[in-house]
Amino acid sequence: MESPRSPWSGLADVYGRPYDPGTALNRLGSSISDPAAWEELWSHLYHQGGVGEIAYAVVPELVRVYQFSRALEWNAYALVATVDLARDADGNPQIPDGIAPDYSLAISTLADLGRRQIESAANLTEVRSILAILALHKGARLQAHFLLDYEPDELVEMEQVWKNAGRP
Repeated sequence: MESPRSPWSGLADVYGRPYDPGTALNRLGSSISDPAAWEELWSHLYHQGGVGEIAYAVVPELVRVYQFSRALEWNAYALVATVDLARDADGNPQIPDGIAPDYSLAISTLADLGRRQIESAANLTEVRSILAILALHKGARLQAHFLLDYEPDELVEMEQVWKNAGRP
């Protein structure tokens, strides 16, 4: 009898290697704040602007696990937003056609969760991560990029440079 094919078969991580995120996703299903599971996912799904096809396949499953956790976990928002923003970078794969509908639905689902959870966000990291998903959901990709990739002090510095350049 043939063993069932993993949904992750044939999909490469950010380094081009096979990766099965099932164990990390199962750990998050038990404890959404499991730091080792988040570290594993981050390290296999994203590196210096790069993603592999597996990152796109993980997004719908990660959102499914997250929506049942009933807890606010910034990593869910930040990782999904980071993966989505990486779609724009040269050299990254396109979302495979078979994944695209579930991927799109996952972004919408996470944005809906974010609208409800933003009020309970307790720190700036949580707020920025949720706002990034909301921005992506509404097509504001540049704003999502600024929310995720720049610390507040960096944005203040950019603003000062802009003002000092004689801009109004």
